[in-house]
Amino acid sequence: MLIKKTKNFYYSIILITAAIVFFVTAYNSHGFYHPDEHHQIVEFANAKLGLHDPKTLAWEYHYQMRPTLQPVICCFVFKAIHSLNIKNPYSQVFFLRLLTALIAFIAIHFFIKNTKHQFENQTIRKGYCLLSYFLWFIPFLSVRFASETWSGLFFLLALSLIIKNSAKKHSLLTIGILLGISFLFRFQIAFAILGLFLWLFFVNKTKFSSLIFICTGFLSIFMLGVCLDCWFYGEFVFTPWNYYKANIIDDMSSLFGTSPWYFYLIKLISFPNYVVGVCFVFAIIILLIKMPKNIYLWCFIPFLFFHSLVPHKEERFIFPLAYLFAIVLITAYNLLNDFIQKRGITRVLNYALLVLFTVVNIIGLLVMGFSGADKGRITMTKYVYDHYNKHPLNILYLTNSNPYSPWHFGFNQFYLPNNIKKQTHIHSVEEINVFPPMDSCDNLLFIRKCDLKDPNVTQLIEKNGYIFKKQSVPIWVEGVFKLHDNFPKMWIYTLYEHK
Repeated sequence: MLIKKTKNFYYSIILITAAIVFFVTAYNSHGFYHPDEHHQIVEFANAKLGLHDPKTLAWEYHYQMRPTLQPVICCFVFKAIHSLNIKNPYSQVFFLRLLTALIAFIAIHFFIKNTKHQFENQTIRKGYCLLSYFLWFIPFLSVRFASETWSGLFFLLALSLIIKNSAKKHSLLTIGILLGISFLFRFQIAFAILGLFLWLFFVNKTKFSSLIFICTGFLSIFMLGVCLDCWFYGEFVFTPWNYYKANIIDDMSSLFGTSPWYFYLIKLISFPNYVVGVCFVFAIIILLIKMPKNIYLWCFIPFLFFHSLVPHKEERFIFPLAYLFAIVLITAYNLLNDFIQKRGITRVLNYALLVLFTVVNIIGLLVMGFSGADKGRITMTKYVYDHYNKHPLNILYLTNSNPYSPWHFGFNQFYLPNNIKKQTHIHSVEEINVFPPMDSCDNLLFIRKCDLKDPNVTQLIEKNGYIFKKQSVPIWVEGVFKLHDNFPKMWIYTLYEHK
């Protein structure tokens, strides 16, 4: 009884800590990891609410290829927020992140509850619980109101029910419904669903009648999604076909860049940082050798394989299965545990690796918990919104330095403050003299940090009466980011205010 109470106390501490970490990350993670997280969800929702001109939306809207379940959810959340007279756009999207964090918290807890029995060793089980919540990128992904996160979470819930091994008809329908919802958030999850069905049929020997129930649940949600898309776009539309036609047949996605087939193999090692990445790839190899029938492999391998065939590749495309990292790592570690315990020197190396893994993970958690989602771009606009809302704004910005318009296709209307009087693009700091400060305005200057390498530039800025106020990434975070291969230093913004 005492042991059971100790276990429950330990997990309760993890739950409380996870709730705090998720909340802090949601609060600080301003902006979006990728533009699609904003332009294809939040702006779609605002257009449906009549707050955004549909003509200015991303090209995916006009191709009618975006599934609309998530924008519709966003519509309902925003309506509820508007009813409370909350007009601050940063508060509005904070509620979206908070909702995501809540669903992630529930999904991870449910998955742990149904999988922890796989580890008899209590120390390993505790490590599994810790990694499931606190692997450094999990809290960050778990607050993203993005299709990758929501698709991954509902797939995780479906996987939990399958592992629970319930043959009840209502459970099978629920599994199908969850898989259908996961698909409506992100069509590419179909590759993981395909692998899951292959595992159910060939490995688990699931009855054909049970598969029919799962398919029935999936198809019912799929048809509901078709109806939802037709309502949202105002005409009959079949978004899965439009998505396939635009990105595969017309190859529109390749306009945004192409990568070789081995792109994801490299990124699996480098992107989560080399310590976590090498361990994960090593864990995959161990499972392929020791447990080739492992359900997680059957989900992950087809997902990775089919994504590798598509020319346009991005790291975020594999985010939906990021929640399987913890159990894959711990399952492989569990297989090696007996071997490790029998060899003294290997045991010492094992502890050294655990310490290194822990230090790297804690640093990652701190960085992601106290940084903006997009290297601080929206953090800068929020700072302007909070501190310069009493007077008209006159903004000067160097090339590629305007946080309101970083991609050369118009301004981000959602975050654009109403008190902006003028925005002026200058090509060099010397042009500051050509555009003197405006009376009765807050005069601000945006410039990237990479453009400040020359001390003469800083001196010229200060000579013209501008003083440094803020940079988009805290200095201590910048130092950590430099160790990560995905961080472009040129996207650190700095803000100067005229005295």
